[in-house]
Amino acid sequence: MNSVWILLFLLVAIIALMAARSRGRSLDELIAESSRDHHRVSHMIARHPGGGAWRDVRRWLAEGKR
Repeated sequence: MNSVWILLFLLVAIIALMAARSRGRSLDELIAESSRDHHRVSHMIARHPGGGAWRDVRRWLAEGKR
């Protein structure tokens, strides 16, 4: 029974975060932003297929933003 409440809380939290992030933007803007993020991550994975520590991944993603 406790797991049901935990899952419900997580669902509500995810919906709230999605609503807050999308506030004031059109669907086209949200899709364009998601597409940019997807391509940035895809390029990072192609450059570093072996992966790395979380610190390295954060650095690589920051380099991709520039």
